Amino acid sequence: MYGPIVSVPVFGFGNLVLVSEPGLVKQVLTENPQVLLGGEGVGPAAAIYGHDSMFVQEEPEHLRRATVAHLTAARRRAALLRSDHRVRHAMSDGRLPTDRPFQLLYAARAMTLDVIVRVIFGVNDPGDIQRLGHPFEELLDLGLTEETTMRYALRRFGTLRW
Repeated sequence: MYGPIVSVPVFGFGNLVLVSEPGLVKQVLTENPQVLLGGEGVGPAAAIYGHDSMFVQEEPEHLRRATVAHLTAARRRAALLRSDHRVRHAMSDGRLPTDRPFQLLYAARAMTLDVIVRVIFGVNDPGDIQRLGHPFEELLDLGLTEETTMRYALRRFGTLRW
């Protein structure tokens, strides 16, 4: 027996943590999430999250790590929003016709693919945008076919098994 807490690596799932003592199971599942335990009290959580995780640190270290994590995430979101606004501004250069009707689905899809390629891949060259966006266009075409839509609907109702 290894003890009341065992961490076992399981291929395909990651680490599986087994807690065999009922008191520890109750502690892990019912502890107040606002209480930052330290020392002996973090045993079950440390087995689950790891000993260096921010969730098992003493309060000052936990707060420092949480602040850094929140600031980093906020900076990332702000950078994405700035680049998204720049891309939208660049996209409003008269690509959409104003003098005739057009299919909004294809126009919106093309602009969305441009934004995805520009923001995710950081590409601004029109040739590179077309090259990187082409596989996404093929996936969208495949996903929007009538056959795919019908197969999805039938599968949801349990009438199609493959």
